[in-house]
Amino acid sequence: MPEFKLPAIGEGVVEGEIVRWLKQPGDSVAANEGLVEVMTDKATVEIPSPRDGVVERHVVPEGAVAAVGEVIAILGEAAASAPAPAPAPAPARSTSIPGSSTPTVVVTSPAPRDSSGKVLATPAARALARERGIDLQTVPGREGRITKAEVLQAEVQAQARPLAASSRP
Repeated sequence: MPEFKLPAIGEGVVEGEIVRWLKQPGDSVAANEGLVEVMTDKATVEIPSPRDGVVERHVVPEGAVAAVGEVIAILGEAAASAPAPAPAPAPARSTSIPGSSTPTVVVTSPAPRDSSGKVLATPAARALARERGIDLQTVPGREGRITKAEVLQAEVQAQARPLAASSRP
């Protein structure tokens, strides 16, 4: 059984959180077709399958953190008669015009969640929140996930609230 290991994603990246499996056990996958979305403390990336095959099982579940080089899935041999799936369309990208007079508005919303209701946060943000005793459910996030900086900001705001409350007469 060929093992699918989490590849090196970028310089200095040693682990990543499995955000979403794009292929489920039993699904056929073509070489270079998206297999899994992995979030590091720098970015969320789609990892392609290294070869044609069938996903036999996920070793690491969604929401868990895996080290680079760790086995995250088992891929079986491709079925000879199975048609290759159509490649997924590339995600839309937003662009900004340099020098534009339109002000940038950053909207802070409640903690971002995936379709299963799990809070989306970078591995670094999860580790920091766990270390500092911060509930990620209470941390507002921007751009679809909670970052380490947002956890630090939430900690500062939480510490400021008791001071503001105690200074009232």
